[in-house]
Amino acid sequence: MSAAAREVLSRVFGYPSFRGQQEEVVDQLVAGGDALVLMPTGGGKSLCYQIPALLRSGVGIIVSPLIALMQDQVDALRQVDVSAAFLNSSMDLRSLADTERRLLAGALDLVYVAPERLLGERFMGLLEQLVARQRVALFAIDEAHCVSQWGHDFRPEYIQLSELHQRFPGVPRIALTANRADGDCRPADATGDHHPPASRAGTTVRREFRPPEHSLPDRRARQSSQAVAGLPRPPSR
Repeated sequence: MSAAAREVLSRVFGYPSFRGQQEEVVDQLVAGGDALVLMPTGGGKSLCYQIPALLRSGVGIIVSPLIALMQDQVDALRQVDVSAAFLNSSMDLRSLADTERRLLAGALDLVYVAPERLLGERFMGLLEQLVARQRVALFAIDEAHCVSQWGHDFRPEYIQLSELHQRFPGVPRIALTANRADGDCRPADATGDHHPPASRAGTTVRREFRPPEHSLPDRRARQSSQAVAGLPRPPSR
């Protein structure tokens, strides 16, 4: 699958080659596995889910915490002729309905959505329809450090994202962050089982990380683990 990924990288995004372990992550997602990506800002995290979303059948659902981040990502994708959209509180009812219609019609490659909206009954209903038709390529949890650093105060919904694993266990998942506390992104299954099923391979990628000097309370660490439930644990060394 690397050849197809490299073709999309060049044709769509204009890059001659992958950097670091991007290709490893892309291949993992395209093959139906999960990944936890820890890369610094500018490390190319977005391509790790954008390319698999274009190669797999269906739409990539991207959880993003801020409207400005969604807008930037969608604008950049549209500039390279990728069909992308967002759903957030800045939109009027007509725009929301039109985007939902395009989502269900299979007209979108990537959709960015805030965790609050994703976890709502309406959007979960849309996801159930799409998953039943095998039309969800992957779930990507962007800015995953929101779970631990902001989670309880800024985005408590990030803590509830384990529902994606519980309701749609067959959809590949990727969590991405450029900022974490040491040991704070060790995902575990929501039931407390720290060993993902053997049928769901996982990849953990770290690159050029300097953990912050402070550490977060154990309670936050547990919440962080649950929020990206089912993703693979970092390998033992």
